[in-house]
Amino acid sequence: MKSLSIAAAAMLAVLPLAAPAQAAVIFTDNFNSYANGGATSAQAGTGLTVQAFGDLAGWTKSGVNSLHAVNRNGASDWGLMLFGSHNASPGNAILMNSAIAANSLGVNYSVDFEGAAASYNNGAQGNQNGDVLLFEMLNGVNAVVASYVYDPANWTGAANNPFTAGGFSYVGNGTGDVRLRIIAQSAPGRFGGAIDNLSISGEDPAPVSEPAMLALFGLGALGLGLRRRRK
Repeated sequence: MKSLSIAAAAMLAVLPLAAPAQAAVIFTDNFNSYANGGATSAQAGTGLTVQAFGDLAGWTKSGVNSLHAVNRNGASDWGLMLFGSHNASPGNAILMNSAIAANSLGVNYSVDFEGAAASYNNGAQGNQNGDVLLFEMLNGVNAVVASYVYDPANWTGAANNPFTAGGFSYVGNGTGDVRLRIIAQSAPGRFGGAIDNLSISGEDPAPVSEPAMLALFGLGALGLGLRRRRK
């Protein structure tokens, strides 16, 4: 038994340390497919070009007076703005057309994006306290797998309205592929916020390297040999 312990320790000593799990990107969208927008104007405060009522490839929009966008850099670099509608909540929403494999049981997932306050050409429409964006991961029967409330900074009308990093994480429950829905939850006539550069990634366990596998097989063979000798 002592010989086996020493041999096992020697074999384990040559095994490489396990690599940490890597994040595998499952889905990305920079929303630059925004098209067919109208009512072009200048955003209150920033002067950036804004449009309304456009379409977005890969997503279905719903609500009243959707979908708004702001041209961040003057080269069709669109950031989405979700309006709370002039009616009662819920406000406008977008929903992925196709489900993605981001709900395996026990796997950690991350949803990352850039977010900001939002307004159109009237500063009074800018989001204020309580105006938020609701993120929901829905499985095939539209059950909520995970949800997150993004609360952007209040609209101030300042010339500089930067987008900053935001995001959340969740653990898959194994109930099937999911689609992301984003809903404006804001006072009627105000925006819930703006988002851009969305990505969804999942934990990708690092595979055991070939040298490590050979060492493990060698350890097993050595153990069997020592056991036969003891008999």
